[in-house]
Amino acid sequence: DGSNRLWASGMETYISTQKNDRFEYADKLFPVLKWIKTKRECLDIASTKEGNILMRFMDGDIYHIRHDNFITDSIKIPVVHDEIKLEIGTKKVVYDSLHNKLYLNNENAIFQFDFSSRQMKPLISEKMFGKIETGREIIDYALDAEGRVWIWLPSYGIRIIDPMNLTCTDSIPIGKKGL
Repeated sequence: DGSNRLWASGMETYISTQKNDRFEYADKLFPVLKWIKTKRECLDIASTKEGNILMRFMDGDIYHIRHDNFITDSIKIPVVHDEIKLEIGTKKVVYDSLHNKLYLNNENAIFQFDFSSRQMKPLISEKMFGKIETGREIIDYALDAEGRVWIWLPSYGIRIIDPMNLTCTDSIPIGKKGL
């Protein structure tokens, strides 16, 4: 984090500081973090460009922990029922440090959270995926170095989404360009 601590999490959350040479329970080193023990398993952990910590637990919420004072905000994922039947495989936290945006997902939608405006926008829509006529598909996503979102759609290929206007700027169909 921004205070030169290393964080590790799973069933338990550990922190290593410059003062010690090993990991300790987060709540043992910093009692203000005892709330972490009330959560179930941590699914993902990341750091922002400011050095703050982003943690996602089994409850689905994202916790934004400020490294300098441990003040924590929660970022709730909205429930959206989209007519496109997609299932996002892995519940994760994907942070874009270039644009200061967070990408997160629930079972059937991907969202972009803008730290500057505090706005949450869904990424599932026809303007990004076109007309998909299919049964339920499991998809995955990642960011490239320019902050574009690459979304893998089985049986279709890859859609590349612009982070600023959330439209599909390119696509790579299966069977072409190496897929």
